[in-house]
Amino acid sequence: MSETTTRIPWPPQKRSLVAILRGIRPDETEAVVAALVDIGFTAIEIPLN
Repeated sequence: MSETTTRIPWPPQKRSLVAILRGIRPDETEAVVAALVDIGFTAIEIPLN
């Protein structure tokens, strides 16, 4: 069995960090994402539960 890896281009980031917002409530999301963008985050993951 062979393993195949697909590479997806990732745009250059200002920071080498990804903010992962686990357990956030929908009503909190907009304010938290806005604050993260304001401090320079360009990669934000919001898992769907």
